[in-house]
Amino acid sequence: VEIDPEVGTVFSNSSTISQGGLRNQATVTQTSANAVNSDLAANASVIDQSGDDNVTEVIQRGQGGNSDVGQMGFNGVATIEQIGRGQKFSTVVQSDDGQFADVFQNGTNAASMLVSSVEQGLGAANMATVSQVGYEATSTIVQSGDANTADGGQDARPGGMNMSDVAQTCELLSATVLQEGIDATSTITQGGATQVAYVEQSSSGAGPLSSMIDQSDSDNSASVVQTGFLADSQIVQTGMMQIADVTQDSRSAGNVSSSVTQSGEGNTATVKQRGTGVVTSSIMQDNAMNEASVDQDGYDLASMIEQTGEGNIALLKQAGHAKDSTILQGGDYNVADVEQTKAAAAVSFIDQAGSSNTAIVRQ
Repeated sequence: VEIDPEVGTVFSNSSTISQGGLRNQATVTQTSANAVNSDLAANASVIDQSGDDNVTEVIQRGQGGNSDVGQMGFNGVATIEQIGRGQKFSTVVQSDDGQFADVFQNGTNAASMLVSSVEQGLGAANMATVSQVGYEATSTIVQSGDANTADGGQDARPGGMNMSDVAQTCELLSATVLQEGIDATSTITQGGATQVAYVEQSSSGAGPLSSMIDQSDSDNSASVVQTGFLADSQIVQTGMMQIADVTQDSRSAGNVSSSVTQSGEGNTATVKQRGTGVVTSSIMQDNAMNEASVDQDGYDLASMIEQTGEGNIALLKQAGHAKDSTILQGGDYNVADVEQTKAAAAVSFIDQAGSSNTAIVRQ
């Protein structure tokens, strides 16, 4: 099913319902009371259901609208509500059994253009929830496999071009994205089974926030929290039981960035960054049971940790400005502990290739 994005004229409503199978239910309510001169100042809805026991409800009120549902399996539920001013589009296509999609778009700000697309493909019992309020919010959720869960969010309070893309394949995958203002972008791609990804981006000042999470295999967990200015985070995890936790906050137009790449099994990476200037962190871990922890607060701070053995531990704390640290550990059960917190500029380089070594640096 497809809607012409220019269907209707001022104050006109349009609806098409086609149902096959048994016991399908469709409800459409449209208003267009606050329409202004625009080809999009009209509600339009197309509902097409095949299979049995599908339920769809579409409510569109003021200017703009357009909704397109689908559902080809059994026991699917789709609820779309698009409320006020501004352009809004929503497309939900669901297949197979027990899929649930709930899309809410507001657009009461006249500058809003909200677009959402949920497609949940083959499989069963997938759940997608998208909620968008204003400005240029775009969300795409594509899920295949069974029992996957994807939420959304996006607010764009005063101003913002939010964008979110979640694509999940296989089973028991969970993705949560919350974004509020300015220019936030998030992409989550997961494969395998029992993965968890969480992103929260705010931006209390002007500046883009960006996050990318890519997880495969099984039982991995990634969490990102960013609050302002030019924060950036990238997490890539392959293997099993990896954990990555990144918290970033740029202050006074700071520019912090973090990159975590983990493969193998049971590796853990924790990054905390607070910056008033350039703050960078890179963690690469391979093999098993390695642990890396980075805590940075200041500006002109740089950290690089690479661990390729088993059971290694790398701890880094930086404060102030003009600090640089590199930790390389290629053997097993090595420990590196670096603190650079004094006023002077500092550079530290640790390279441990054997096993059961310990290096401690205080600067």
